[in-house]
Amino acid sequence: MILHESTATKSVPLLNIDGFATTTGNSVYRTDIWVENGVLHYRTERSSDGRVGTKGESTTILPTGVPVEVVITMNASRSYTPDKLVMHINGTRDTVVNLQSSKNYTFPWYSYQEVSLGYASKTNTFAAGLLITDFHLSNIYNSSPQKNTSASSTYQTIWNSDFENVAEPLKIATRRNNIDSSLTWANTDDTKVIWTDENVIPTAGGGGGNAGAGGIIIPGNGNTTQVQGVITENDLFVARRVMAITEAQLAVTDSELTKHAVLDSTVSSDVDGTYTLDTSPYEGAVMVMATDEYGSVWQPDTAYVVGDVIRPANFQGYVYQCTLAGTTGNTEPVWWYETDTSQAIGTAQFKAKPFSRPLVHGPIIPTIIPAS
Repeated sequence: MILHESTATKSVPLLNIDGFATTTGNSVYRTDIWVENGVLHYRTERSSDGRVGTKGESTTILPTGVPVEVVITMNASRSYTPDKLVMHINGTRDTVVNLQSSKNYTFPWYSYQEVSLGYASKTNTFAAGLLITDFHLSNIYNSSPQKNTSASSTYQTIWNSDFENVAEPLKIATRRNNIDSSLTWANTDDTKVIWTDENVIPTAGGGGGNAGAGGIIIPGNGNTTQVQGVITENDLFVARRVMAITEAQLAVTDSELTKHAVLDSTVSSDVDGTYTLDTSPYEGAVMVMATDEYGSVWQPDTAYVVGDVIRPANFQGYVYQCTLAGTTGNTEPVWWYETDTSQAIGTAQFKAKPFSRPLVHGPIIPTIIPAS
């Protein structure tokens, strides 16, 4: 699998197994494997009350942006405690910490199983920034990182993915009760599972030709939050810098401080004044601030290009935008306030423009767009 760099400080579900007593009953036992802050976690519990049978964590921090192989084997009946939960990362056995293992409440396999990749049924959360290139699941204990290729009894089950086959990207071959079969799902919704056969690291957004190595990407179902609006000045559409700032103060990582945060910044359209700010994943109220370009203080003997904005050292409410490239003289000009025509400052020309003070509007509740 490959974890996107954005997951380094997040919780990403990898595998979920819900065991059922009947085909229509509630889950009896639940197994979850996930990565949190780069640490690999395993937990099997009784669903009804959350009593833990086996759990543990890796000591190695999983890398992001590169392929990594994770192998986990669990058997609470093993006499040697470290063998009750074994984790291999890229072929090397890792030390499991916070290990707890008991035969009670530890049944990853039950009468009926529902197996989910990139999903945690307990919290109803989906993975984001996760690329799964290969998948193997069996109920045969093997403390080595090697795959079990055959089932020796009718009680054994093996699932193998075939995600590298572009013709059948979501095919899973199974062997149950000594009978070979396959599970194939035709992907008809690219917003939920995205197939890619490129040989590059996945990028934010996923999908298409630049998404990642061969496998499936689970983009997640995190809500998108947006703020949209139109910026006008004197009833005319204008391009202005627009920012969304949290109304509430948020905790600062690794600090006891709380601060307001800028969630997104964009420039409104000079054609129709429209803007869209992506405030995900924050869903609280925001303050939207529109600012005019203040420019830099005029400097002597300095080259300016078209579009540059300058202002006098003694600001008087106007800024000056370059309309013809050139170099300023060595003495500060006599500033003017007529806005109709450009005037020369050295060999460059500038046009006066009233400076609009920053405008803040809010609090505004972002529009929440539920994900699939």
